[in-house]
Amino acid sequence: VRTHNNQSIWALVVSDNVSQQEDEPSILRAAQHHARELNSTHMVLRAAQRVLAGYAGDPAMQALVDGHELWFVPCVNPDGNDHVWNVDQNWRKNRRNNGSNFGVDLNRNFPTHWGLCGASTTTSSETYRGPSAGSEPEGRTMRALVIAIRPEIYLDFHSYGQEVLFPYAPCTTATP
Repeated sequence: VRTHNNQSIWALVVSDNVSQQEDEPSILRAAQHHARELNSTHMVLRAAQRVLAGYAGDPAMQALVDGHELWFVPCVNPDGNDHVWNVDQNWRKNRRNNGSNFGVDLNRNFPTHWGLCGASTTTSSETYRGPSAGSEPEGRTMRALVIAIRPEIYLDFHSYGQEVLFPYAPCTTATP
């Protein structure tokens, strides 16, 4: 599924047999749902770099790659990313045309618990949830990937808050 500005969302898969679909557990790392969180992309790319660089000399890294499919999605929001680099460095949302303004907060558009945890129904809000649950192509793309690879672990990197959030437990954080 292409984004509103007709871009693709790219993924890198690391495996000992990348051309074959093996029956191995998957681990998915994704970043930059929020366009202005530029450092989150770096975290995913650095994780991929570490895995690739360590494969030849680190037995633990080799076992990880040989026993898993590792997926890396460095930028879930390419339209918003372009907008940050070219127009507004504080832009958060994707680039959906809402009529009088733009954007949906992709993190608040997923169907699970849609509309909870600070989501707004106002299109100009930074936390606008979108017109319907799962309406955004970026979320549909990520959802299709999750369905296809069934990851045992999904790490979604953000760089704004200092929280560890758990899936299916909206509005809760880990105890330090």
